[in-house]
Amino acid sequence: MFSYEHYVPILKSKDAEFGALTMLKAEAKEKVSPYFHVTEIPKPSKHKKESKKPKKEITIEGYLRNIGRKISNIRGHKAVFVDLNDVDGISYGNVDQRIILEFFQNIKKGDINIIPACGIHLIRPYEKIIEAVCKKINTGICLRIEADDMEDVADVNDKIDRLLKLTDVPIDRCDLLVDMKELKKSHVRPIEEVLSMLNKMPYIGKSRTFILASSSFPKIFDKGDSAADRNDIALWKEIKNQRKQLERMPTYGDYGIQNPDWKVSSEFVRSAVNLRYACDDYWLLYKGKLQKKGDGQFKGFCKKIMRRNEYGKVDFSWADGHIKDCANGIEGPGNGATWRKIGFNRHMTITVKQIA
Repeated sequence: MFSYEHYVPILKSKDAEFGALTMLKAEAKEKVSPYFHVTEIPKPSKHKKESKKPKKEITIEGYLRNIGRKISNIRGHKAVFVDLNDVDGISYGNVDQRIILEFFQNIKKGDINIIPACGIHLIRPYEKIIEAVCKKINTGICLRIEADDMEDVADVNDKIDRLLKLTDVPIDRCDLLVDMKELKKSHVRPIEEVLSMLNKMPYIGKSRTFILASSSFPKIFDKGDSAADRNDIALWKEIKNQRKQLERMPTYGDYGIQNPDWKVSSEFVRSAVNLRYACDDYWLLYKGKLQKKGDGQFKGFCKKIMRRNEYGKVDFSWADGHIKDCANGIEGPGNGATWRKIGFNRHMTITVKQIA
């Protein structure tokens, strides 16, 4: 389906992420296959004034239909992996299977190569759902294995075998994703240990694709101007330099400008004005105060970026062009979703260039 010179960003199913993908250039899109963790149904914001008119409750069916439409609108990708484990009640079998099947079928009808994704530790009700989806849409399966799981390779092998047998998916239609999650400085694995772990992965040479994902984006960054090392892409580059020691070179995956701890950044927590700008080896991070009408914080951040050597050409990405327009007052400061869209679009664009 794709080689190691491809990119699998692990994303939330938020408007900013969808928007960032939509604004990628065509040549970048075909090198990106997003993995969506569909988030739980949004809860009412505590920061918005209560409307006198009662809001209509969001149902699982309506929520998934809306997410499905958004996924159907992101064209040009070789594959789109979708993991529903975090959606309210689905992993426990509390959602009508018909709703989930329709979700996947409707996206597939839109000529999107949608591939169901899940971890290997499933409770029985969710296993039945994954089985039904895989047999119905027949696009294979993506299995996500956490790095800690690899401490018991035999158990990982057994769980992969069980899920492939259950879903009637042959190994050559299975995508294996090893997720190292956050690369904490205090627990950095030696490269030899990472190579050894990857070589122990069952079916490494037989699976349709083989992906290694990790993240070094900070959970929280301080106010002011700072930077954070992109240790995730640095690790992959080091693995690439030693790929002769591997049976198979993994495709690169990361969490973009988002820490793997989903709970840290809630959709309804008012965030301070910020700009996250990916460079080759690090992120430039700018953080201010809560935005007030008419303040120029974000415009100021954009001007700072443009004065730096790392700033890309205006046509490098949609994000770079938008930053210039914001700096020049052509575009307004936007909001949290705008800032995330800019950050993700820039990050994905530069990452595609790096892995080629």
